[in-house]
Amino acid sequence: MFAKHSFQQAKNSQSIAWHSAKLVSAAGISLIALRFGCAVVLICGFASLKLSAQASSNMQDATKTALVNEWNAPAGVGRVLTALQLLTSSSNAPNLNRNVLAALNAGDPNPYHQELYRAAMGDPDNDERPTVQGLPNFLDILAKANNLPKPIDESDLFDCSGPTFYCTQDLIDEISDTSGVPNTGPVAIARINESFSRKDNYVALYQLLSAYAATAADAGEANAVDYPARLQKLRAAFAISPDRLAKQVAAKIIAAKE
Repeated sequence: MFAKHSFQQAKNSQSIAWHSAKLVSAAGISLIALRFGCAVVLICGFASLKLSAQASSNMQDATKTALVNEWNAPAGVGRVLTALQLLTSSSNAPNLNRNVLAALNAGDPNPYHQELYRAAMGDPDNDERPTVQGLPNFLDILAKANNLPKPIDESDLFDCSGPTFYCTQDLIDEISDTSGVPNTGPVAIARINESFSRKDNYVALYQLLSAYAATAADAGEANAVDYPARLQKLRAAFAISPDRLAKQVAAKIIAAKE
């Protein structure tokens, strides 16, 4: 009787041990599956982020290239300047995004570029609401777009220390020395300086580019081959150091007072 009872206890213990092992094994498998699932989710998440970042980077590069082409075409400069003026005027202006797109498209008849600008600006609907994920830094890309060879010699770009003509110092001097032309001369320099002082850097850049455009037009150089290249130097200098550009403008104010 005692032997039979002991045998039954041993059998039950064996059964419990087997079930326990099975439960542990199942728990281990579940944990592995959970970890695997989490790993898959993380990998997919990182892959999605990477693809999203890559798509954004590709759009930025393509948009920059399209804008550089427009900036560097004498016939397109006015349109890009208009787009920059609109984007630096007021974010509450009616039909702002559609007016910006209209200006860019008018200066660039390439259908692909037109679609690219729409995508970069979020393809705004009639209520100015984006319908796709655009580029939040579109204004920055527009303002700084240039294709000067890298690396850029900053001293040559700002101060003409080398053989290059029309450094930013030359261009600011021309604006300051022009008289009798709207949007040029000491008044234009004073306005640009005030914008830089308020840290409205994009506004200051628009005023600077616009003032030089008026100066070049007065001198009969708006159709010169190197006219877009001069404007490009101002944008490249702005991309490198808006503070250094601001100091050059402020120096003209000091010189005028002396």
